[in-house]
Amino acid sequence: MLDYAKQAGSLLSGFTGEHVGEPRLLICLYENPLLHVDIKFLTLEELVPRVETPHILFDKTGEIRKVFDNSEAVFPYPDYQWMEDRFWFWVHYALLKIGRGEYFEALDFFGFLRMVVLGPLLHIKNGKLPRGVRKVESELDNEDFILLKKTIPAYDRESLLYSLKNIILIYQLLRSDLFTDTIKLQTATEEHVLEYLSKIDNNK
Repeated sequence: MLDYAKQAGSLLSGFTGEHVGEPRLLICLYENPLLHVDIKFLTLEELVPRVETPHILFDKTGEIRKVFDNSEAVFPYPDYQWMEDRFWFWVHYALLKIGRGEYFEALDFFGFLRMVVLGPLLHIKNGKLPRGVRKVESELDNEDFILLKKTIPAYDRESLLYSLKNIILIYQLLRSDLFTDTIKLQTATEEHVLEYLSKIDNNK
């Protein structure tokens, strides 16, 4: 993979993408100009289950075009039931971290909630593909973006709790907007977790 990447320009370094679950991806940094380029190595068969159809720059035998013409790109959308079944557990987990004074872990976990839950749902609400929090600065309605910014806390208990309440509020609003009545809401879990939040909040 590195030998191939070196043919494309002045390669400084490169590494494979196991950290994003994709060992077929080579992440490269070139110089003159300093440029980040991702190169993905796939067989023809591996082109069929894809999230997007790229532009073809070179296809000597026409086999890539044939694969694309006979298959369709499908971007994965989140499973709303999967989210609902987990969200209140995640809120409880965040509350435990705040209650124990583990603020750095809580800060990191809020990023996870934005990436896995709020970002995708906000993108869907705004008619975009659910790509985590990618390009939320330019692709979300301004009101939604302002709400999302309220989930970014400072390093203190009061700010963390305030941000967590906003995470909950945004989720509840999005759930109301996007979920159908086929989604089984975890009402009892939600009620108990919100009661626990109130206890943590009042235990100054």
